[in-house]
Amino acid sequence: MFALAFRDVCRCGVLLLCVVLTAGLVGCMPARPVTAEATLHVSAGLPGMRADDDSGSADIASLLPKVHSEVRALLADPVLADLLASDEVRETGWFQQFDGDRAAVRRDAEAHVLAAAPVPDTALIRLSATAESEEDALVLLRKWIRVYFVRYENRAVNLYNQDRIAFQRQYEEVLAQIELIEARIRNHLRDHPQSAMAQRIDAATQELLFLNAKKSEITELLSAAQASYNQMLSRAEDGDFEPTAEELRIINDSRALQQLDGEVEAARQRREAALAAGNDETGPVVMSIDSQIRQLELEREQALDNQARALFNAKVELGAQAVAIYQAQLATFEPRIEELQAMIEGFQRAQAEYELLRRNREHLESQRAEARAKLRELDILIRRAGGVTVELASPPTIVEP
Repeated sequence: MFALAFRDVCRCGVLLLCVVLTAGLVGCMPARPVTAEATLHVSAGLPGMRADDDSGSADIASLLPKVHSEVRALLADPVLADLLASDEVRETGWFQQFDGDRAAVRRDAEAHVLAAAPVPDTALIRLSATAESEEDALVLLRKWIRVYFVRYENRAVNLYNQDRIAFQRQYEEVLAQIELIEARIRNHLRDHPQSAMAQRIDAATQELLFLNAKKSEITELLSAAQASYNQMLSRAEDGDFEPTAEELRIINDSRALQQLDGEVEAARQRREAALAAGNDETGPVVMSIDSQIRQLELEREQALDNQARALFNAKVELGAQAVAIYQAQLATFEPRIEELQAMIEGFQRAQAEYELLRRNREHLESQRAEARAKLRELDILIRRAGGVTVELASPPTIVEP
């Protein structure tokens, strides 16, 4: 029984010794390395377009040279130099274990810590950083990605910067031109308000139509009056004063001719009385009366001719007055018509200037939109680094061993 107890005690001691030895060995073993991974996506399109999601193997094959090129860029000296020179990396436990030996840091980073390789049959690049702590692995991978993208974007900026500067200058010049033309439009609208302009054009047009109609009417009257006046002048040169039937009636009804007609009639009555008294027609009494009658008839004929001539001269004077009146009326119309025409032409020029300014502004607005679109395109191209778009497909995370 004692032997059994002793054996149990020994067994327990051996077990305790094994536990102690095991704990000591575990404490002496180095920590297992930790790896952080992330993926980048490479495409030939705009950011956000995933060739591996919706394109065939032929598209992936066409991207492979670009994928390998970016892998080389990730592992290139400028990117690694910027990474290892950053404060975040220098503060990691991994970096500080080399006691400032930069060559050793670089060799270890390239051989054991950093890795970049294409993911087969995709347009993805897998990046990894391996360190003794999760914190160091994540710091190294995140900083590596940031440094790479800075270099990547600088590469694109250098490629497209000149074009962007040119389009930016063009854009600013167009903006300046738009400001100038908008100032001219404001000044134009101040001097020529559109609503008032339309009313003035309408009023001037209506008045001009009225004056032109009156001018046409008076021109016709002047033409008729001038023709009648010219005809009367021609008759006057020919001595043709023959009155019309109406004029002849008026002359015959005049007091002078009525008086002469009365005297002729009285003389004829005296002749009849002399003949009735027995005087011979060839006698001195009747012959004297006949002489008086002939004299009175000559006076009447002369009076009629004088009155016909006076009436004709009056008609000529009236004709000349009518021509003068019509000419004077036309003369008063002309300045106003010319003024209205000049006014309407001025309004029309102002309208044409406004339309030209408005069209120029629309053209400049189109140029501004085009320049702005070009700038946006160049900004996208700057991110694409020479036709290649690289985006973060999955953020850095710790992967299980």
